[in-house]
Amino acid sequence: MADATVALDYRALIDGLGQGVLLFDTSGRLLLDNLAARAILGPNLVLVRSEGWPAMALLLDGPRTVGPSADELREQALRSAAPIRFNT
Repeated sequence: MADATVALDYRALIDGLGQGVLLFDTSGRLLLDNLAARAILGPNLVLVRSEGWPAMALLLDGPRTVGPSADELREQALRSAAPIRFNT
């Protein structure tokens, strides 16, 4: 039996997730978002798409009173070989 190659529609895959997913490059530009992130952020996504990570960090840090800042979490993620997950 020959190996079957399956074309994976990554957009459909991440849009099917219940959690908001945002993917930024190392310069802070938003590369990818999913359906849940679009629903959560609403009109703020326009700002995040145009301004990138700095705008997202402001949105994340606004309601937070304890714990590391969004920029601190991002720096930790950039230094780590494994994914860093955090909840907001």
